[in-house]
Amino acid sequence: MSSESYSHFLRQMATMIEAGLPLSRCLTVLSKQSGRALGRMADQMRIRIDQGATLTEAAQEHPGVFSPLDINLLRAAEVSGDLGQVLLKMAETQENLSRLKKQFVSKMIYPVILLHAGILIPAGVTWFQRGGGPALAQVLGVLMPLYLVVGLALAAYRWGGRLSGFRIVLDTLFYYTPFLGGVVKKVGVARFARTFEALNGAGVSVLQAFPLAAEATGNHVLEQRIKQAEPALSAGQDLALAIIGTGAFSPMVNNMIATGVESGKLDAMLAKVSETTEFDARVSVDRLGKVIPGLIYAAIVFLIVRQIFQMAGQYSGAIDGAIKGRF
Repeated sequence: MSSESYSHFLRQMATMIEAGLPLSRCLTVLSKQSGRALGRMADQMRIRIDQGATLTEAAQEHPGVFSPLDINLLRAAEVSGDLGQVLLKMAETQENLSRLKKQFVSKMIYPVILLHAGILIPAGVTWFQRGGGPALAQVLGVLMPLYLVVGLALAAYRWGGRLSGFRIVLDTLFYYTPFLGGVVKKVGVARFARTFEALNGAGVSVLQAFPLAAEATGNHVLEQRIKQAEPALSAGQDLALAIIGTGAFSPMVNNMIATGVESGKLDAMLAKVSETTEFDARVSVDRLGKVIPGLIYAAIVFLIVRQIFQMAGQYSGAIDGAIKGRF
C-alpha cells in the first residue's frame, strides 16, 4: 500500500464525515471505491463498528496501515468530536511526506546518471587501451559494490525501522549526515508541529500531546532532543521556554511557538511552523540536488585527469623504452 493511496483514503473519509455521513456509511463507500487492500480493510472496519466497536478499536486491528501515532490521533479525535479535521490533518501529513519523497527521487535521477558516466567513461578509455576484459572487470568492480550498498540502504530504510536498535543507528546516521541531516530535521519539526496542532486542537492536554508529537518526528535523535522538555513541562514551566531549552528547534521556530503561546493562538502558529518548515525542507532538497551533481562532476574530472596522466606515463615509458632499445 502506497502512502498516496493511504492519504487519499483518509481524505475521502474526512470529507464524508465533514459532510455528515455516518461512519459506517463512510466505510461502506470506501470499501467499494478504494484499492483491494484498503477496500478490504474498510469493509472489516465497518463490520467491527456495526458490532459496537469504536473507530480507534477497529483501526487497531490493522497495525500495518495505522501507526501507533495514528491510533492516538483517532482516539483523541473521537473524544473531542473533531474526527473530520484530524483525519484531514493526517492526510495532509502523508501527502506532504509523499511529495517530498518524490521531489528527492526526481532530484537524484540526474546525479545517478552522472555517477554512472563517471564510472563508464574511464572504463571506456581502458577498453580502448587494453581490450574488453580489464575494462569490464573495472566497471563491475565499482558498480556491483555500489549497487549492493544502495540495495542494503533501501532495505534498511524500509524494514530496519522494525528493529529498535537498528532504527536508532539509521536515525543517528541520517540526522548527522551533512545536507541530508538538514532535510531530516526540517521534516521532523514539520511533523511535530502538525501532530501537536492536531492533538491540541482535539482537546488533548499539552503534557499528553507533547511526547506523542515528539514521536511523530520519525527520527529517534530529534525525538529524544524534543522530549528533554518533558521534565520542565511537568514542573509547570512555560511551553515556549521548555522548548527553547532543548535546542532542538531553530530560533525562528522557537519565536513562532512563543508568539503562539503569548497570543493564545498556539494551534494557528503551529500550523504556520509546519508550513514554513515543510517549505524549507523542499528548498533544502533543491539545494541537495545541486550539491550532489557538483561533487560528482568533481569526482569525474579527477578520474579523467588521473586516467590521462596514467596514459601519458605509459606512452612516455614506451617511448623511452623504444629510444633505449634503439641505442
